[in-house]
Amino acid sequence: MAAILSIAAGFVAMVVFEGYIEEARRMMYTETADLRMHGHLHIEVSGRWSPEGREEPWNFNISEDGQKVIEDTLAATPEVTIWMKGLWINGMVTNDVSSTLFMGAGYDVGSSAQMRGDVWKWNTLYGVPLEQSHTSAVLVGKELGRKMGCIPNPPQVVVRTLKGYPARERPIQCANSTLQFSGITPAGQVSAVDLDVVGFIDGGYKELDARWVAMPLAQAQSLGNTRSVSFFSVKLKDPNAVLEVGERLKKQLRDKGLSVEVMPWQSHRLIGEVYRKVTSLLDVFRNFVIGVILCIATLSVLNTMIKIVKERTREIGTWRSLGYRRSDLMALFAMEGALLGLFGGGLGAGISAIFTFAVNAAGISYNGGLFAQPVPLSIAFVPANYIGSLVVLAFVCIGASLWATRGVLRKKISENLIYA
Repeated sequence: MAAILSIAAGFVAMVVFEGYIEEARRMMYTETADLRMHGHLHIEVSGRWSPEGREEPWNFNISEDGQKVIEDTLAATPEVTIWMKGLWINGMVTNDVSSTLFMGAGYDVGSSAQMRGDVWKWNTLYGVPLEQSHTSAVLVGKELGRKMGCIPNPPQVVVRTLKGYPARERPIQCANSTLQFSGITPAGQVSAVDLDVVGFIDGGYKELDARWVAMPLAQAQSLGNTRSVSFFSVKLKDPNAVLEVGERLKKQLRDKGLSVEVMPWQSHRLIGEVYRKVTSLLDVFRNFVIGVILCIATLSVLNTMIKIVKERTREIGTWRSLGYRRSDLMALFAMEGALLGLFGGGLGAGISAIFTFAVNAAGISYNGGLFAQPVPLSIAFVPANYIGSLVVLAFVCIGASLWATRGVLRKKISENLIYA
């Protein structure tokens, strides 16, 4: 029982912790791919984020002719399900009382809901999505909305869940619901558009939430006095084919005279930067903690198995006197260790599944440091983790059994028989 409980405790610790790390990774991935509508592939002009591209971004946009070429190519690619055009924007926003800097994107509202999918079809904390409003609408980060004099009315707490936001309007009230957005055009002129705040969105990170806006592509192009776009986001039928399809699209577009980059958004210099850094940190953290758990579990099981085997020293001596070879006894105790590992792992699997279900059903949220909004506490149920942990702990038990048995078998049969 002591061995089984030690194994079960190690199993629960490993599976639950790995499930938490995996769920955090999945959440970051789906929120970037679906909620923020970056899909699976990102297409932009080469050099967009070089020093020259940052200095004069309008020279690195995709022209109308280029857009037509890309759209025709995507339409002829069977792996593509939907795509969306977007334009990066920045400038100053004012409500006639105060002003602040903003940054964000204009996107093609017509394909946005399909890009987000069923879970994130409703993408606003408060208010309504752009596709359910009029053409002169804008969504702002919650903190930016507060700066501009907009508040939820009535006040209510909205927590994102594994199923997105509740799909219903949560009204907002603004001292001045119409904001003026101004920016610099490629010709060096000042351009402005007046848009109505129809909802709050999650800017993702605290710094970004105080500046982020999302508006229809036509309004963003009007603000920039351009018909070009900054990027295409592409969603595929099979996310596992992203590298293959990306390389093929890149070659096809370059053969047609477009100097573009086609990449998974995780590789993008701006969009994927935080994802790469956080997932890299999670990997290091996971490996360290799992290593500690394995060390503790191994020492606990080894200590228990040594005690079990030593208590059976006279029994081992009797078997040896009856003709059992060392290899026979090693195999016997290895089998017992494997069975203990399987029983302990089975018990741990049941406890882990119950604990995972309870945590996910509890609806607990916590503040996630960098994130602007509370993060739901959830644990992923990954069958591969259960199987892997079971195999690892079974081998730990076998190894501990063999180690303990070998020490007893080194002695003479007579020493085994008189052991007390």
